[in-house]
Formats: sequence, C-alpha cells, structure tokens
Amino acid sequence: MNAQLYLWENEKHHGPYDEEKILEKLDLGKISWGTLAAYPKAKSWLPLFFILKDLRSLPTPLAYPLHSYLKEEDPRIRLWSMIDFCEMLCRMLTFAFLADLEKTDAIDQIHG
Repeated sequence: MNAQLYLWENEKHHGPYDEEKILEKLDLGKISWGTLAAYPKAKSWLPLFFILKDLRSLPTPLAYPLHSYLKEEDPRIRLWSMIDFCEMLCRMLTFAFLADLEKTDAIDQIHG
C-alpha cells in the first residue's frame, strides 16, 4: 500500500493521492517536481522532489533521518530527525572538503 499525499495547487490542497497517481500526473505534465506536497497530518509542505525521489541513492546516514523527517507526525521527533540529518550532512561535507584539501596539497599552505 502506497502512502497518501496531499498536493498544494491554486492556493488550496487537493487529495489525498497515492504515489502512483502523482507519478502519473507528473508524466502527463499536469504538475511539476516543484509542486508542494505533504503527508496527512504533516506540519509543512515540501516540494515533490524531496518526497518522491528515491532515498536509496543517498548514503544511509542521510537517508534514514530524512525519511523519518518526511513521514513523522510528532513535531519533536521531526525536529530530532532534521537535526540528525543536518549533523550528518555537515560531517560528510567536512570530510569531503578536507579530503579535497589534502588531495591538492592546499592543507599544507594553510599551516604555513
């Protein structure tokens, strides 16, 4: 069973739609990936590309808290999940930045 989503179009919400129906509307050009959508009882609207894109392409430390954030109804757990996501993203970007500096020997120029 697919999750139900609401769409925000023309200043009001429509739905609920299942994910297959939304993908069909995307294929027909009736809506875009930027159309705002939300799960039932969600507190915020997000673009469809955040909700429907395959999270399996993300590393697990990023995909799991983002998935939890998108599906969770309790605002405290949503906040916790978003903090986890941001923390892991910052760590991964820092590692990538330092690796790039090391690769280009720029890290030696920083220290003198």
